[in-house]
Amino acid sequence: MLAPSLSRADLFVVDSDTVGRFNSSTGAVIQTNGQNAFTTLVGATGVTVGPDARVYVGTSNPGLDPNLAVVNRYNATTGQKFGGAFIVYANDASQLSNAQGMSFGPGGNLYVADIGDDGSVKTFSANGGYLTSYLTTGGNAQAVAFNPAAPGDVYVATGGTIERINLATHADSIIVQGSSATFSDAADLAFGPDGKLYVLDPGATPRIFRYNADGTGQTVFADFSSPAFSPAIFQPTNMAFGADGHLYVSGESLNAPTSQQGEVLRLTADGSSSTEFVTNLNTPGFLAFSDVPEPSSLSLFAGSLFFLRRPKR
Repeated sequence: MLAPSLSRADLFVVDSDTVGRFNSSTGAVIQTNGQNAFTTLVGATGVTVGPDARVYVGTSNPGLDPNLAVVNRYNATTGQKFGGAFIVYANDASQLSNAQGMSFGPGGNLYVADIGDDGSVKTFSANGGYLTSYLTTGGNAQAVAFNPAAPGDVYVATGGTIERINLATHADSIIVQGSSATFSDAADLAFGPDGKLYVLDPGATPRIFRYNADGTGQTVFADFSSPAFSPAIFQPTNMAFGADGHLYVSGESLNAPTSQQGEVLRLTADGSSSTEFVTNLNTPGFLAFSDVPEPSSLSLFAGSLFFLRRPKR
């Protein structure tokens, strides 16, 4: 039986106080409810797509939300907000002062990097209920990721460190320490289809490093100051792997001819160069992809089911 092809996906990009939605095959904006913006949320920060196929967006300014929402969830197609606040700002252990990178982990739980307070990673159930916190050594949690081959740990970027925390024991280990020999500011991280850990350093010499899952074997995957990326001066912000296996990086082209310098680059498979995939943005940040089955593939899938279920004559 043929499964549906997921050859296309929607790309969601946090850009200032809006979230944009783009076709991951063409980079074209996908209008939602007749608007270029998928949704508007003051202080929008992290974005991710849940196992329920809904889009989850964090904010650093819950006081301006009527429901005091720190995280809202939306229908990925219509942009309609689902229910009230998914996570409500509260003055207790669940408090998220500045929700940044978010990722769903084992059991459908949501892990949120909170750059405020103690810089921990806080975990919430599929219903938005607070579960627990994971303290980091470096503080200032900015991004989280899971290794599909070993989902029992959460990986955290804190700026000065990359840390691996065991979900069961809360044991924390620094697998890469920021230094002159590694990175100056680990702002984002992601696991690639090759099983490697990719770390974005938007510092003075912006680069993307690649490591084994245990933090060894450092190589430079992309160097945005290299001649291959010139004459543009690109300041990266965040990154995510697309359904096509390529790495997409948001940021600003500092010598762009217009005030809208923000863009999303699509890197080549070896990271040596890139193409402009989405342009004319403001200050794009976190990225997330939502798989979209192609209609022709769905028809083929349905036809296969029909064929298998036909009664014998």
